[in-house]
Amino acid sequence: MKKTLIVFIIVGLFSSPGFSQLSFRFYGGMTHVLSNDIGSAVEANNDLLDLYDPGHTGYFEKLCCGINFGGELFYQISKNIGVGIGLELIRLKNESNLSYDLGIPVVQTTTYGINAFPLMINFHYSLPITPLLNAYATVGAGYYLMNIDYRVDYLLDFGVFGEGDQVYTFQSNQGTLGLQTRWGIEVAVSKNISFLIEGTGRFAKLSDIKGDWTNVGYFPGEGNFEESGSNHYFWYYEESIMGKNYPQVDFSEKAPSGVVSARKGEINLSGISFTVGIKIGLDFKNK
Repeated sequence: MKKTLIVFIIVGLFSSPGFSQLSFRFYGGMTHVLSNDIGSAVEANNDLLDLYDPGHTGYFEKLCCGINFGGELFYQISKNIGVGIGLELIRLKNESNLSYDLGIPVVQTTTYGINAFPLMINFHYSLPITPLLNAYATVGAGYYLMNIDYRVDYLLDFGVFGEGDQVYTFQSNQGTLGLQTRWGIEVAVSKNISFLIEGTGRFAKLSDIKGDWTNVGYFPGEGNFEESGSNHYFWYYEESIMGKNYPQVDFSEKAPSGVVSARKGEINLSGISFTVGIKIGLDFKNK
């Protein structure tokens, strides 16, 4: 019964006697995410570097900016109302290179990478301003599939004992529901081609993150070591140092102990994007 109803709705939309137009929308630009657990830890670790080793080189980089590309199959139901199904790529990546000495000289490289693939349904409302210019707004929901990659490399100098190294990696593939809204201007350059200028706001947050990990390296006097598993979680906690709480993140099986507070960490994609694009239409208006 439900399947039959859906078929009737689809057929009704595409055979309605009024305005109808099917189009493809392609767009790309930049995205900026709001505050998140990783960003809070980055700021705290930079403060600690300045506190404990003022002569350090480099800082931890924030994970806040990236690229946003997408495409949407769009159907104009009436002059003002439309619906679209779209898929996007949101990519955030940073790499931090630094060296410091906290009793042992360390060269560290830390990399975070997040790839999100939102599969979305959006409802559009357009407002014609002139024959060639439309303003529009959309609201919708989606399933955000996220790929999370983390890697940290350490090169340690143990003086007369020689050098050591360690590489830890973490990878997780999980999904969450999200919401998005978009505002834009459409400028027609021909009957079926328009340019798009858009701003998008989104809310999507992933928690309870669990993934695969590896830990390999070499320490003088201990030799090579190698371990791996699928039971590490992403944790957020605060550590009290000299009467001040510093946010930290960690990847481990259990919550860190001996800290002020600890909880499962979150990856927050909530933020804004600015994109430009093109709309290519296939005209289905009745003549």
